[in-house]
Amino acid sequence: MNEVIQSFHFLRPLWLLALLLLPLVVWRSLRGNGGDGAIRQWIDAPLREQVLIAGTGSKRLLAPLWLASVWAIAVIALAGPAWRQQSVALYQVQAPLVVVLDLSSHMAADDIAPDRITRARYKLMTLLKEREGGQVALIAYAGDAFTVAPMTDDAATVIALIDSLSPALMPVDGQRADRALRRAAALLAGAGFNGGDVLLVTDSVDSAARTAAQALLDNGIRVSVLGVGTEQGAALRDGNGALVYDRAGVPQLAQLDESGLRLLASAGGGRYARLQADGGDLHQLGLLNPESRSDASLNEDSAHAQRWRDEGIWLLPLLLLVALPGFRRGGLMTVFAVLLLPATPARAVDWDALWHNREQRADAALHAGDNESARRLASDPQRIGAAAYRAEAWDAAIEAFAKGDDAVANYNRGNALAQAKRYDEALAAYDRALEMNPKLRDASENRAVVEQLKQQRDASNQQQDGERDSDQQAQNDKAYGEPGESDDAGESPGKGDPGDAGKPGNSAPSEQSGDSSDQPASPQAGDEQTGDAEGEPPSSGNQGTPDAKAEQQAQEALSDAMAKALEDAAANDDAAQDTSGREQRAGAATLSPEQREQQEQAQAVEAALRRVPDDPGGLLRRKFVIEYQRREAEGEER
Repeated sequence: MNEVIQSFHFLRPLWLLALLLLPLVVWRSLRGNGGDGAIRQWIDAPLREQVLIAGTGSKRLLAPLWLASVWAIAVIALAGPAWRQQSVALYQVQAPLVVVLDLSSHMAADDIAPDRITRARYKLMTLLKEREGGQVALIAYAGDAFTVAPMTDDAATVIALIDSLSPALMPVDGQRADRALRRAAALLAGAGFNGGDVLLVTDSVDSAARTAAQALLDNGIRVSVLGVGTEQGAALRDGNGALVYDRAGVPQLAQLDESGLRLLASAGGGRYARLQADGGDLHQLGLLNPESRSDASLNEDSAHAQRWRDEGIWLLPLLLLVALPGFRRGGLMTVFAVLLLPATPARAVDWDALWHNREQRADAALHAGDNESARRLASDPQRIGAAAYRAEAWDAAIEAFAKGDDAVANYNRGNALAQAKRYDEALAAYDRALEMNPKLRDASENRAVVEQLKQQRDASNQQQDGERDSDQQAQNDKAYGEPGESDDAGESPGKGDPGDAGKPGNSAPSEQSGDSSDQPASPQAGDEQTGDAEGEPPSSGNQGTPDAKAEQQAQEALSDAMAKALEDAAANDDAAQDTSGREQRAGAATLSPEQREQQEQAQAVEAALRRVPDDPGGLLRRKFVIEYQRREAEGEER
């Protein structure tokens, strides 16, 4: 007993700090049970006596004591009380395996179907899947050796790399198995192993490889061989599929040198097996059970250690027993209400903020039509611009879209400028978008509409200028004489009444010029007096003209087109979506349900195909080339 008391301690003593909150829990519970508790403020006074259980005296203390007990037991269990030790095994199977795969042109031979490298890959993947633990590494070689995967416990990663290996990855052809064996020994030594297994997968070796295998055996590393191919062999072909000839013009053959491979396996202290369709070759090599080939020499004492045992688990039944009354109907909810409900008036809780970030909530608000909330929540300028555009706050939309300089941002800015009747700037924005993405069809279509509106505005301005000139001429004629009254009436200003210059009739042009002060400046002089021709619809005197009706129809078409394009852009989190996606969404509304489903399936297949790399071994090829060039430049001994 004294030993238990002396050795008693907590494995995680910092959890005991949570006991400091115990007085707060009791005080909050007592306050919640008072006459004006947090729950009572939500119940009408006439109903309180009927729905609440009156608690006075000792009954009022039951809930605080119950909460304090649950809290204390849970905290002590989490702190991890411990007073005895237990033995923990430290032994781990130390049977590392380095797979050395030949990726020379010999492995492209097709004397076994479909070809040697394909069969070798499948065999190695089967080996790693069925092997019962142990570390593994992967080396590929041809004219030089390269590390594909260092020593690791994750066989799945090595399997994924094996699937992308082919002779095309190697920067130089050849069969330098000796270099590969020396690199395998370096991998084992670098990982801290004093021994291990090496599996060489090839069709032939030379005397240098047998010497290297003997050197590995001297260092406690066994070398086994898996032969690939047939003794009859097959013709060698280069990377373009053409036959390879020797100096005498005879086609070269890739043949299985079984006797040479057996000699190497014997020199390396390992086993030899010929690649077979079934699993007999792997069982013959004896590599499926690493423990049987482990060189670990740990005794029972050194393979175990003492560790303190966490006894907090024994407090869980007591905790559940004490907490059992809280599972009565409404019990736990009452506890949460007492502890968590504030005494102050309740505030609305944004539960959606617990599950979505600000951009997601802004996007949801945008789709729900709550443009102000979307602008308040969003931080992405394009999403802010979309919300402002839908709220018809053109200036804010222009300012937000201007923060981006890609094709879509300039296209959206052009839409907002067009809605603000700033046609020249809108055309410039569309031109910028088309310059960055000439295939942006929406931008070219909207630009054509805006160009038409600008031409109609210019024509209307010229018509109004002509009418104003006529009015001015009529006023001058009235001031200085009717036309035809005197041939030199226009040449003698003194003949008119000077007082006429100050009449209201002569102030009409200045009033129109004042109306145009709110419009953007134009390089054309006639635009200084366009009035509302650029902004709101024409005045009542011009509403019936064909130009005004055409401009109104074109403006409505532009608004519809821009709203549709912005809807497509806002639905995509990536502001730089390609044109084909927008075209498909724009046309989806006119498709039947069957056609729309077929289109969605085609898009899903296309997206899946885009995620598949065209050349999964591309990274390995570049890695091998760079490493080979570095070795050649530095003259590294291999």
